[in-house]
Amino acid sequence: METYEPFNVGEPDKKEEGAGLIEKLEKKLYSRTDEIKHKGRTKLNPKKFGSIEDWEDGGDMSYKKKEKPPHLSGYVKFFIFSFAFFLVAVIIAGYSFFSKRTVVSPDNVNVSLFGPVSLKGGEELALQVMIENKNEVPLNRVDIVIDFPKGARYSNNPGKEIGRFLKTIPSVGAKETRTETIKAVFMGEENQRKDMAIDVKFRIEGLGPSYTKNKTFSINLTSSPLSIKAEILKEAIAGQDVTLEINVKSLSLALVKNPLLQISYPKGFIFKSASPAPTSGDDFWSIGDMNFGEEKQFIVRGTIMGENEQEKVFIISAGIPNKDVTVIDTMLTSFSQGLTVKKPFLGISLFLNGSAEPEYILQGVGNVDVSARWVNNLASRIIDGQITISLSGDMIDLKKITPKGNGYYDASKGTVFWDSKTTAPLASIEAGGENTTGLTLTPLPFLKPDGTVFKNPEISVGVSVKGKRISEADVPEEITSFVSSKIKIGTYPTVRPTILFHVGPFVNSGPVPFRVEKETTVTVNWKVYNSVNDISGARVTAVLPSYTRWTGNVSPNGADITYNPVSGEVSWNIGTVKAGTGYETDPNEIAFQVGVTPGLSQLDQIPTFVSRGYFTGKDEFTRSSIKQTILSSQSYTSGDEDFMRDWLVVEE
Repeated sequence: METYEPFNVGEPDKKEEGAGLIEKLEKKLYSRTDEIKHKGRTKLNPKKFGSIEDWEDGGDMSYKKKEKPPHLSGYVKFFIFSFAFFLVAVIIAGYSFFSKRTVVSPDNVNVSLFGPVSLKGGEELALQVMIENKNEVPLNRVDIVIDFPKGARYSNNPGKEIGRFLKTIPSVGAKETRTETIKAVFMGEENQRKDMAIDVKFRIEGLGPSYTKNKTFSINLTSSPLSIKAEILKEAIAGQDVTLEINVKSLSLALVKNPLLQISYPKGFIFKSASPAPTSGDDFWSIGDMNFGEEKQFIVRGTIMGENEQEKVFIISAGIPNKDVTVIDTMLTSFSQGLTVKKPFLGISLFLNGSAEPEYILQGVGNVDVSARWVNNLASRIIDGQITISLSGDMIDLKKITPKGNGYYDASKGTVFWDSKTTAPLASIEAGGENTTGLTLTPLPFLKPDGTVFKNPEISVGVSVKGKRISEADVPEEITSFVSSKIKIGTYPTVRPTILFHVGPFVNSGPVPFRVEKETTVTVNWKVYNSVNDISGARVTAVLPSYTRWTGNVSPNGADITYNPVSGEVSWNIGTVKAGTGYETDPNEIAFQVGVTPGLSQLDQIPTFVSRGYFTGKDEFTRSSIKQTILSSQSYTSGDEDFMRDWLVVEE
């Protein structure tokens, strides 16, 4: 019987190191001496292992433990990360560089502006707009839009304002740079800044939307295209005549097209005359076209009034007019000069109906009280005083001049005279002494006997005072003072309203007389008359009560009349009403139809179907506002012979 030597499975025999794994297991299985130890089951590892293909004799049954990778230091890791980042950056940059030529974008369109930052007024600006297209495709329809400021004018037409400028370029090719030169002449005051907004709009071929590049460009005007020099007294006695000599010169290389000259007079200056005569009113002149170096002169004469040591400032301006050539739209230059009023030795003040203003506006008709107040401003007395009030004007009624006191009225000269013989206070005027005299005048009616009216009427009132003072040499020295003012006659418009039923432009219906709760339609007719001065912005307004219906029938067709159903207001916009309208020419007239449904509360009464209204406008001669009241329809007269006033009374 064969015997087997046991072996320790935990420590393999050195002799058997070369034996195969199967033989070792077999020996252990059949050994009688080797004790088999039971071990608990090992928890299975879910990791899958590949099968062992080669079984080598004497091999080790245990799997080899995986070796850990060698440990990397922080410096090595940082170097590897930096190299990887650099490599990625190089790849991205290369991609961007080599693919940039194929990207189409509005960002590849650049707009640049080139031009001077300062100019002389009237000098030409040449603004270069450079459009650079870096795309591989062209730009289609490129619009250059420039909003020029006031005072910018076309180089080839200096009389025309530019405003908004548009230049269209059909296309800008791929990789092309296009430069456009825009020219303009700038007018403005010295040191004025002019700002321009420039928009370049374009489409990129192959892309749908349009794109806009916005730019701004500014210039400063180093000088004005016009210069003003004026010679004015620095001091004047109150009541003294003064003269303004004004010289306007062109400094512009470009033509200055028909500028305006305007003088803002101080309060207390009374305009008398000017050479050349003003274009409008007494303060506007159209200078006419001015070439480089051309000079024009204007002379203005007037009287200055004021208190002692009071400064009066004249402001003289020149600029480009608006479309109506009535006001300065773009200021080119301005000049101011002060004049100090000195107290005269023998002072005189003039009051018209209590007003000391150099211009007094008499609205409509009425008397004017003229008061002359004199005062001795010397430290010594004045003897042999004389006062003369002179009157002139088309509307003076020479038969209605009434002097105060013992004044002598000379109708042939239009003067009233007082002296020391007729007026005792004038014989000797003590230092600081003062007194008053005057007269009352009444203007003529505005309507002349021939049926025409006075136009822009005014009455001039002048007061002169003189006397003698005794000098240190005991020699009488004559001293004088003068003051003047104007009475401007305001226009007097009237609205004559009538009611029509059987006649007129509309067919009216309903019961006559009016019946309670029954509608009757009538025609309201307004006629506007105007006396002596033109009226601008004329308008007639009235209100219809709740029981009056606006039918919408208006005559003539196309008249500018509106009705507001919420407020019930009827508004007739007339516009300009010439002087003499209704007297020399037909009146302004309008007719409209309303339906009146009286209530029981109007029984036995005359209903109001047009409430009180107003005529408003502006007197173009006196520059004053006008507001005349139009009475309610209860006071309207009938323009219909068959339609008597009795029909207005409401019956059941």
